[in-house]
Amino acid sequence: MNNPFAHRRQFVIGPRPLTPRPDWVSHEVSNGVFLSHCPLLPVALGQNAALLGIAVQTTDGRPAPESLVVAGAPLGDAREWAGRWALILDGVLELDAAGTLGCFHRRIGAETWLSSSASLLAELEPVLPVALVAIAHARGMDWVPPPASGIPGLGRLLPTQVIGFDGKIEARARPQPRRAAYPELLDELESRLVTAMRRLAGAGGALRLPLSGGRDSRLLLAAATRAAVSVDAYTFEYDGMSRADRELPAALAHAVGVEHRMISAGAVDAELLQIFDAHTAGLVVDIDRVFFARGQWSEIDGGAIDLGGGVFELARCYYHTKLPPLAEVSAATVAAAIGEHLATSHPEGVAQWADWLVETPDADLDWRDRFYLEQRAGGWLSSIGQALDLVGPARVHVASCGALIEAALGIPEAVRRTGAHHEHLIRRLAPELARFPINPPASAGERIRGRAQREWQLFRREERLGSYVAARARQLAERRSVRRLA
Repeated sequence: MNNPFAHRRQFVIGPRPLTPRPDWVSHEVSNGVFLSHCPLLPVALGQNAALLGIAVQTTDGRPAPESLVVAGAPLGDAREWAGRWALILDGVLELDAAGTLGCFHRRIGAETWLSSSASLLAELEPVLPVALVAIAHARGMDWVPPPASGIPGLGRLLPTQVIGFDGKIEARARPQPRRAAYPELLDELESRLVTAMRRLAGAGGALRLPLSGGRDSRLLLAAATRAAVSVDAYTFEYDGMSRADRELPAALAHAVGVEHRMISAGAVDAELLQIFDAHTAGLVVDIDRVFFARGQWSEIDGGAIDLGGGVFELARCYYHTKLPPLAEVSAATVAAAIGEHLATSHPEGVAQWADWLVETPDADLDWRDRFYLEQRAGGWLSSIGQALDLVGPARVHVASCGALIEAALGIPEAVRRTGAHHEHLIRRLAPELARFPINPPASAGERIRGRAQREWQLFRREERLGSYVAARARQLAERRSVRRLA
């Protein structure tokens, strides 16, 4: 099969240059260590540093990360950078705050190899067998949990780790909730989002926004509106599409004077499915696999920057209703909780992650929020990002910024649980977008089913009737406090 997409936007770091395609370029980034990459992957080279991917500064008035790297200047605090990037500095590689530009690693004898692509590393001699992993879309953990990769002999870096050219892995500082008053935290989130939008608009490509009826893409649209940058919105049509996703995006875009397209689906191309699975080593079963095979991604212009809404859910307590709080965070209790509440076909990866969690404890970061950061973002979202390297536009998650994550985690949990801080930010940034409902249900029946499902999840988590009643009372009190903050 002739594959024009082979290894698009990927990189490899190792003891010799590699040219998986004739147009690849290589640079010696350390004594006897070479960075080889697709020319479509942005790379900024400095004397002892290299920046891969797209990184933008979120603190107004500070220099762009790539300019600092090229100039050999002090890089400052990389927690202030948003985007999808990897930084090489003094022989050590670190990822963006949520690890959305991922990194796999492999040891061959005395050699260490690093790459954004599991399939590329598996192709090195001796070749590792790659089989489609047993994961299903939207069923439990529909990704292989890092630091496992699903391929024997291949590891995967967590966003809270760094790795040296010698293969040594060490812990990296993790985002911690920032202690400040709620209005001050909203001020910081607003400033960083608007600055990131302006810097991305100046990065060279047109801005494209996948718009839905939900919170995250609307917040990005609001930030682009406040930043006064040009952006076009689109929505992919799919089977079972909700009324909100079908009707709201065009209305939202019209409200702020933005162009919007609904992109219909063609027939599934079996060859494109094969190309997708080969590129991802079968690690991605998300709906973008179908969008690619139906030709919808080909409708978005190449060279654009695609504004992904991932990572925001980290601060919305996404797993607080799906996983229980733990009185004792041990490897055994964590693995047991995940196994009971989230189906996974890779318990060995869960066990490895549980060990890492206990080895590097956090006093102020709830284990379920860290699960989102290291698993949902560093595993699931990162894999989707690598898959979308196949398409024309470059996907960037604006919320993958350490300082932004810390500010969002500092918001009171009662506010975060409801996502009210998103609504407050939207009202600040683009009030005309706040008058539209967020993900309105299609019918009374859908509302009843959704409510019943949430109540069952709460009851199952609390296990006893008395605990369930107390938990419901706490939720009602939280909602009242959120309304007062608004």
